[in-house]
Amino acid sequence: MTEAAELAFLSNRTSDAMSQIKSVVVELSEYNEELWPTVRLALLGAVNKQAQTELTSEGILLRCGGKTKRATWIADAKIADHAAGALVAAALASGNLDQTLELLARPNRGSDDITLGFIAVMKTAETDVLPLFGFRKNDDGTIERMFDTDGRKAEPGWIAAVARVQDYAARVRVLRTDRIRWSQMRPRAPLLDWTLLLMFLGIRRSCGKKHLDELVRRCGTDGLAPKLATYLRDLANEIEGGSDGNRGIRPKPPAPDGYGSAKRYQTMPTQTYR
Repeated sequence: MTEAAELAFLSNRTSDAMSQIKSVVVELSEYNEELWPTVRLALLGAVNKQAQTELTSEGILLRCGGKTKRATWIADAKIADHAAGALVAAALASGNLDQTLELLARPNRGSDDITLGFIAVMKTAETDVLPLFGFRKNDDGTIERMFDTDGRKAEPGWIAAVARVQDYAARVRVLRTDRIRWSQMRPRAPLLDWTLLLMFLGIRRSCGKKHLDELVRRCGTDGLAPKLATYLRDLANEIEGGSDGNRGIRPKPPAPDGYGSAKRYQTMPTQTYR
């Protein structure tokens, strides 16, 4: 169902994707909390605010369907960088960052598992965007509120956000080189970067549309990165607005050779593949 939601997003059917996500989260939340897939539920639940992720000195708190799962860092964050980044992105989209990123705001490294969680979280690329949210990231990895959030102090956040989009573009370019799977819409890895989508949603919810527009502007005008940034901005605005927009990948028959023309693979969001 998660893959179906991804395909619906990519084919410009936002409302269908949101319905799929809602069904997934509701079904998962009915299980005992100990059986919840922490990272997956945190990512999907944050898209439409069904779940809230808090990273605290007590561990990972995942609230969904009136229940709360308390997961230790050793158990659930053993913790590959992508898992830590996904949890940070879910926290960014979950609300008040003083609460959802308490681990970094008020660290209490009194045990090995808390120290592990702190290190895993503070080194993620997602925490580097925090100046956009009005937080300064200190040299020791902790964060604190900035009372003066002028352009100069927010600049590291813009740089980190653009770099994150460029990483996504690089991954899509690699997936696109497998022309058979690309033409069949069966890439070897997820085509939609859920973590980056949540980062865009977090910016949209905490900072507003103007910040997303500025991020797109800073991604430039040439190449795949600005197209992906535009795609994610529009998708984030649609999710918050609750309607389908005019973006995505529109199906068309493959070229006679079964691979599609070379032009077809020059962009991801605006070109088509099946």
